[in-house]
Amino acid sequence: AHMEVPVTGIRTLPLLAILVLIGCSGGGSDGYAELTLTEQNAQSVAAQGVGALAVLEQTTGMVDGFSGVFADPEMLEVPCSSGQAAVTINDMVPEGELSTGDSASIRFMSCGIGLGSDAVILSGAISFVVNEASGSEGGPFSYSLTVSFDDFSMALPGGSFLVDGGFTMAVSSTDGTTLTSLVYGDYLTIVAQGEGVTFSGTLSEFREERTYNNDTWAYSYELQATVASSLIGGKVVYHTTAPFTGTDPDAPDTGSMDVTGANGGILTINAVDSTDVQLVLDSDADGTPEATINTTWAYLDSVQ
Repeated sequence: AHMEVPVTGIRTLPLLAILVLIGCSGGGSDGYAELTLTEQNAQSVAAQGVGALAVLEQTTGMVDGFSGVFADPEMLEVPCSSGQAAVTINDMVPEGELSTGDSASIRFMSCGIGLGSDAVILSGAISFVVNEASGSEGGPFSYSLTVSFDDFSMALPGGSFLVDGGFTMAVSSTDGTTLTSLVYGDYLTIVAQGEGVTFSGTLSEFREERTYNNDTWAYSYELQATVASSLIGGKVVYHTTAPFTGTDPDAPDTGSMDVTGANGGILTINAVDSTDVQLVLDSDADGTPEATINTTWAYLDSVQ
């Protein structure tokens, strides 16, 4: 049986906005120095963390689509109006369902979707391998996928982005209702261009753990990641100190995260409720905060 990937927690942002929030240059070499945390950049740094979570949520959603190809291989047929797309599917026994050893990939060669100036041009490749799969949707199950982006790019009217890197995702449930997922990897790199501005950065050494209840929509997540991007002009480390919890589709109403910058400086992100967020800055790591900033999840979503 095809098993769904849980997509939960942070609200799904527009794709180009996500790419603005987290981006990159290749191979995990980001070229950014550790960022000095200040009152002036605190909200951008906090927004970068929201963006990192949104990136992981979007990419797991993409994998959910891929994992259905073994039940319906035709879903990977690409109607290129120009260029080409090559699809490879290796469906191991038992066929027609997600099982250990399955793999699939699609390579785009300047594949145009649409016509004329409205066409979206796709290049590069996306692929995944099933490391383990057992059980079935609706009951106890577990599976693990390794996903790779090979210079995957999309040229849109008025903008473009490129993704490189990959991650491993493990999903399990003991009852078919409460889902647990783990997403981790060495790096994801993205370059996004739009409205005359280029954004780039790196998400590296990342690990996100998430639970989701299909009946109550309650969720919990934790994140650890190093993020470097042009949005903040440097590199910081995010580490959840108390799990963020809430009810989908609302923002978290509890939870806390430390962001570490240059010289051990710390910005703490505290969920006050599903609307408000408090940021506490200790830029010299002496245990005495220099500033407390009250903001909202909606504002952090909007920072670009």
